[in-house]
Amino acid sequence: MTNYVKLGSLVIITSFILLLALLGLLIAGQTSTVFATAILVGVLNIAGFVFLALGLRGYGRVGAVLYLAGVLLAVFVLSTPLDLFQKALLAIPLSLAALAGLVLTSIALIKTREALAKTAGALLIASLAILVFAEIGYILWTPLPQPLPQPGSSGSSSFSDVVGVSTAYVFFNGSVSRGVSQLYGDAYVYVVAYQPGVALPDAVARQIALDAGEKPVYILPIPIYNTPINPEDYIDTIPTNTKNPVILLTYPLNKFATVQTWLQQIQNKFGQLQSNYIRIELSAGQPKSIRFF
Repeated sequence: MTNYVKLGSLVIITSFILLLALLGLLIAGQTSTVFATAILVGVLNIAGFVFLALGLRGYGRVGAVLYLAGVLLAVFVLSTPLDLFQKALLAIPLSLAALAGLVLTSIALIKTREALAKTAGALLIASLAILVFAEIGYILWTPLPQPLPQPGSSGSSSFSDVVGVSTAYVFFNGSVSRGVSQLYGDAYVYVVAYQPGVALPDAVARQIALDAGEKPVYILPIPIYNTPINPEDYIDTIPTNTKNPVILLTYPLNKFATVQTWLQQIQNKFGQLQSNYIRIELSAGQPKSIRFF
């Protein structure tokens, strides 16, 4: 049992050192290695708690198991095609359970006689403090989502204006090309909520593939937060071998007003757009029908 605690403590200490390195990479803007480092930190963290769950007794073991269950289930929930509210409803209590488990494990480690375990326990508390300050900073400094314009707002735009401010990624004939999109008057437009790192749900991707057999399909991401749209988040889920092209539209955040205005006109015609995934059918460039997913 003692050996498991020592091994788990050593792995936790290593993951903490890598966590500090990860923060350094983020501050330095070295984004190319951040993802791989974050995955390694996560794997080591989970492995460390597995060893601690095997080695600790009493509330220390309960805490380690609670942490593992909370983290793994929260990750699973976030990977599902549920909407943002449903994910939050499930992930928040799981995250709180994981935090409670982390505190219990930390206390158990600090109370042991092993110097390595005491160090690991102190570093877990430090990790919790870093997490709390990081979350507070994110909440304070991340701008809120940009709402749709209120009914009666001045200005108007057509879908051609949206295409005009966008960069197109065309999925067709088994490949992906980047450039200026051709404007199709008869097409489907999928308006999808965008979160960094979150791909299209399988059900939506399948429907896009079916619709692209009938007419061209545009995919128009709408950032939930003020984050640039990364087309690589959709690369693996957008079909490339359909009868008609599937066109992913990306645009800079300073052009979002054009998209907002067009969506407001859709909303004025069809009512509230209360879904993360909406299909708009265009006929001669004008919205003909709407479907929620």
